[in-house]
Amino acid sequence: MKQKKMLALTLSQLKNIYYQEMPQIAEMVERSTSVEDFKNSLLQYVDAYQVEGSAAEKAREQIRLLLHYDGQVVHELSTGEDMSVQTIQLLYQFLKGTLKDMETPTDLFIELFQLFERLGGEETPALSPQRIKIRSDRWVTGLDKDVRLIREENKERMLHLLIQKIENRKSKPSARFHFEEGMNYEEKYQSVNEWWNDFRFHLAMAIKSPTELNRFLGNSLSSETMYLLLLARKKGMPFFATPYYLSLLNPTAEGYDDEAIRSYILYSPRLVETYGDIVAWEKEDIVKPGEPNAAGWLLPDGNNIHRRYPEVAILIPDTMGRACGAYALLANECMIFKANASTSNSSHCFLKRRGIINCGD
Repeated sequence: MKQKKMLALTLSQLKNIYYQEMPQIAEMVERSTSVEDFKNSLLQYVDAYQVEGSAAEKAREQIRLLLHYDGQVVHELSTGEDMSVQTIQLLYQFLKGTLKDMETPTDLFIELFQLFERLGGEETPALSPQRIKIRSDRWVTGLDKDVRLIREENKERMLHLLIQKIENRKSKPSARFHFEEGMNYEEKYQSVNEWWNDFRFHLAMAIKSPTELNRFLGNSLSSETMYLLLLARKKGMPFFATPYYLSLLNPTAEGYDDEAIRSYILYSPRLVETYGDIVAWEKEDIVKPGEPNAAGWLLPDGNNIHRRYPEVAILIPDTMGRACGAYALLANECMIFKANASTSNSSHCFLKRRGIINCGD
């Protein structure tokens, strides 16, 4: 069955498909008196199903891993909770008709169905260039006329707002981006239009508050979204978006779907709810004074910098989102990061070639 059709199936319809096209799996479920019986039968079935081919071998290995980890408990670092892995258990309950939550999405069971199909050794054929083009043409791109028109209108609106922002700045004027005395509005407009192509201008003019964000998006944000953003700000969540990035969004009720890029700057209710309670996302985030983290690095205090991969450090500023940097360090070279008071007690942090951070005077 085609993927598109499977995605439209209900749980009961999908169960019927299992019983029709996977009779061996269905028979195991009916014969088993517990999930452990089913897991043992499934393991024996997989071991005996010796179809040649890389697809079949990979499918067997994946099923064995699912069986191995099913029932084990994983400590979720971001919430501090212990979570039980129940992939096979959910499949058993689904086919047995004892699934507690009948609103469970079908995605998991569709993926497992396709995994069992691959046991037969059937390789997924590569898409032809024509097929790739057909699929790609389903979605608009930034080169489409309608998309470009909306983004040009966004830019035009933001140019005028940026003029106001520069004129009304209370802080010390930027040495690079400021209006000379006596400039008329047209000259200011031309200057801002020219600065638009300078990434430093966008960083200097970044939007850092929900109210300003709504203004730059043509006051298109709903009251619910504004409430959530204001709540996030009250909790101390950093906010940082450049004018150029905002110009890519679609503030109208029609046109292209911008959810993929909009979600990067608009917090979800779940994220706002858990902010401040998350101890760590991954093992590398756990830092104890004077001890290397899971990646082997000695870090200042764990709040602003850690190393996740061998050649990548994650910087977590207090005033904006995370930033990743990859380093190619030569034998006698080091990278220097200016650290603020919240990062360490020193004025500089040196990331040396051996992967140790020394914070000195």
